[in-house]
Amino acid sequence: MKYCVKMRASKWECGQEVHVSGAERIVDEAAVPKVSQQLITRAQNHSKGKPTFINIKVEGIEEKCIQYIQALPTNMIAVDTYQDGLKIMAKQLSALPGFSSELAGYLVDVLAKTGNMRGAIMYDIATHSRLEPDHERGIRLSNMDYENTTVVDEGKNHYKEALVLASKALSADGVIAEICISDDPEYQIGYIATADAYCRITKVKPYGSNLGGRILVVDSRLADMEACQHYLEHQVVIVKEG
Repeated sequence: MKYCVKMRASKWECGQEVHVSGAERIVDEAAVPKVSQQLITRAQNHSKGKPTFINIKVEGIEEKCIQYIQALPTNMIAVDTYQDGLKIMAKQLSALPGFSSELAGYLVDVLAKTGNMRGAIMYDIATHSRLEPDHERGIRLSNMDYENTTVVDEGKNHYKEALVLASKALSADGVIAEICISDDPEYQIGYIATADAYCRITKVKPYGSNLGGRILVVDSRLADMEACQHYLEHQVVIVKEG
């Protein structure tokens, strides 16, 4: 038996709940107390400020229910400005089958203006519509981790956590791409993930900006979208590197 330890933290600003931090780990039973404390410490020391609410949730997972997948190959593109980074993202997106430069530009523009959204936008290129049931919350990718995790540092490993999420997203039937900007103010790296690669771009937003989000680009002609969403939110996945 393994356990998924999930942390969510938020704060109140002007009468509204604002997401501060979220993370999860899949670990052996003996590591649950220490990992729980480490995730609480991480939430309490976030660059977006002190949370007023921290939730820790622990769920047991049978080993037979875990799906192991391979991490996407990784590369990085260096740019001088975040405007250049967004152009690179749009260019790579427009090179995919079924995309035009107009559609790619539109999606990158939507992503760059996304606010403090907890989940992901799910955009269907077959119908040119958003499929997430709740447009405020989005699709919440969950139940995943990288292999051999027992104890984690209090800090965030942006690279590994994003690689895990991208690898799970692209392993789902019907998902053809993911584009992402971190909402951490100090973290300017974003990425575009496809079935072939997880491509990091060194700047995709101004330093200090709280804006960030992700868009899952899907094709409803390739898979059942309800099954796709269920996989993204509920299937337990451990990502193997190398």
